[in-house]
Amino acid sequence: MIGLGIHRQTVQGPPWQPACSLLMSDFPAGGSGQLSNGTDLHETCRRKHITGPNPVTDIRFAWGNWVPGTDNPDTITITASIEYPAGTFTQVRFGGASSIDVASGAQVMSDMVRELSIPANTTFWERTCVSVASGKKFYRAFGTHSSGSGVSTGSDLTMSGTIADSITSCFGADAVIGTPTILSSTILCIGDSIGVGSGDTFGGFGDNLLAGGIFGRAVVNVLPNFLWSQTGYRAQSFNIQIWPKLSYLAQCCTHCVINLGSNDIGGLNGSTDYSTLWTNLNNLGIKVYQCTCPPRTTSTDGWVTTGNQTKNVSDADRVLFNNAMRAITSPHAAGSTLTGFIEVADTVESARDSGLWKANYTADGIHGNATSYPLMAAAVTTLLNTLAVN
Repeated sequence: MIGLGIHRQTVQGPPWQPACSLLMSDFPAGGSGQLSNGTDLHETCRRKHITGPNPVTDIRFAWGNWVPGTDNPDTITITASIEYPAGTFTQVRFGGASSIDVASGAQVMSDMVRELSIPANTTFWERTCVSVASGKKFYRAFGTHSSGSGVSTGSDLTMSGTIADSITSCFGADAVIGTPTILSSTILCIGDSIGVGSGDTFGGFGDNLLAGGIFGRAVVNVLPNFLWSQTGYRAQSFNIQIWPKLSYLAQCCTHCVINLGSNDIGGLNGSTDYSTLWTNLNNLGIKVYQCTCPPRTTSTDGWVTTGNQTKNVSDADRVLFNNAMRAITSPHAAGSTLTGFIEVADTVESARDSGLWKANYTADGIHGNATSYPLMAAAVTTLLNTLAVN
């Protein structure tokens, strides 16, 4: 949900890194976002963030006036601050100004906030106020946590005031980046609802919002990262709706892990969408790893056995795709733009290429659960443990 346009500043690779884990997901408003009512003219969100494993300085924020596939036709105005420590506010500026207008479909990045240095694994808060003219609207594309985050409508509270905790949708920053005091590998995670953690213990809202699913369990607080996962995502939708807007931020990352595939079963093998995605990332100098795809099944007994499962009619397509990934034995083998693959499917499938989930590893035949997600995440963690400091 980002890109550049009105206030262009270049972002290129380390030393710029994601400053915290920030999930790009479709809660609670749905993948298209929730449009405001035309009478809410000022809305301030307070969003809780936690820095990653590296202390950060020179923090910058990025915002976009669009949601996947749709540009907001109305111009919005943004003001923002960093609240750190709690109750202390530092103005975020744009070319020295305290606010900026963002046109339809455009995106902006703030100046660097040089006044602050925030330690590793430390809580801070983003405050963003979005304002529109009478009758105009803005998209609420993100969600707030149940503790330490909330929304207030009616005035700009970026530099003062109390915002009560709430679970709701909001307009907020799409990314937070900064200059780390320690350089390390940085991870871009691209995925679907399995990446988000649908069916996991930590799915939905709460302080553990980013701790579920393949990516949350594997990456959060381990390495600086962007979590770009949305329910229903396919490679094609990512290439068309997200990549043109987000590619400049991807340059902050050294490695990418892709968990897409489940929503493409039936069109995986021979698809150009994945090669396009891998090539786009590879052209930015990012090392790309594709996860093998877990099965999809139906069950007559709630997935408590394998015998009562029926595999997807297009499972052969998934098998071909997975085995093509497994054939990559060295970086960019056979002309591929992939660096390698991550064996996720084997951790949950009853046997390799069986097309069936292990008993009690899923509740719907599509997503993992509290038993299987840790195993899938561990496969990603195995890769992360091998990444050298850049």
